[in-house]
Parts: sequence; structure tokens; C-alpha cells
Amino acid sequence: MHRLNRKKGQSIVEMSLLFPLFLLVIVGGIVDFGFAFYNVLALQQLANDAALTGAEKNMTDDQIRTFIANYNSPPVSWNKPGIYNATISTIQMQDGSRMKRVELSYESKTYTPFYQTALNTVNGKDSISLRTFAVYKVPNTVRNREHF
Repeated sequence: MHRLNRKKGQSIVEMSLLFPLFLLVIVGGIVDFGFAFYNVLALQQLANDAALTGAEKNMTDDQIRTFIANYNSPPVSWNKPGIYNATISTIQMQDGSRMKRVELSYESKTYTPFYQTALNTVNGKDSISLRTFAVYKVPNTVRNREHF
């Protein structure tokens, strides 16, 4: 009878030793991947706004880069210049129309030492690589109504 109670006590002690580590991994993952999810949504919004504005106003690639650099509502953690990379191109379509393509990449920092070490082991860097793009067609100019 005493042997059964000792095994139950051993299980509780093992659980109490391992549970904080398990909880740290779970909560750390929620925090790190939550920030990454927030950053990818903000990055997608920035790419959409830049491509749409560039297409509607028929901006050059440098003007779109300036728009991205002066974007009025980036996340708070993006206050450093050059924290994300922008690749901007104009695509010429077969029908004569043009499209503006904006591709953005960002390294989302991890805050939990466990995930920093894990990602550094796998990728060689302690951040989560994010990449997104948006493509918008440059609208055709409106013709005079007398030609219709």
C-alpha cells in the first residue's frame, strides 16, 4: 500500500519540476508567434497601401520607396530605418497595361530565449523571416466621352 502512494507522490514532484519549463515554452511560443502574426499583418497592410497608392498615382519605384519610408502607421517596433527590405517593380502586361508589385520582407524578433536558441540552431538567426507582396494594376486613363 505504501508503494502505490510513493509512486503518486513521485509523479507530482516530477510534474512540479517540469511544468514551469513546459509553461514557459508554451507561453513563450504564444508571445513570439503572436508578435510575428501581428507583424505579418502590418507588413501586408503596408505592401497593399504602397502598391495601391503607387498604382493609382502612377508613381515611380523611387516614389513608392519614399512612400514606404514615410508610412504613417507602422508598428511601434519598426521605428528603426531599414528594418524591412522592399523590392518594387513595374510589370508590363501583354495587353499593354502595367502592374505595380511591392514585395516586403521583415525579420520579426523573438523574445523568448528558448525560441531564440531554437531558431538560431535551425536558421542561423534568432528571428522569424516574414515576406509578403501586393500587386495592383495601374488604371487606364479615362477617355473623352465623345469617342464612345
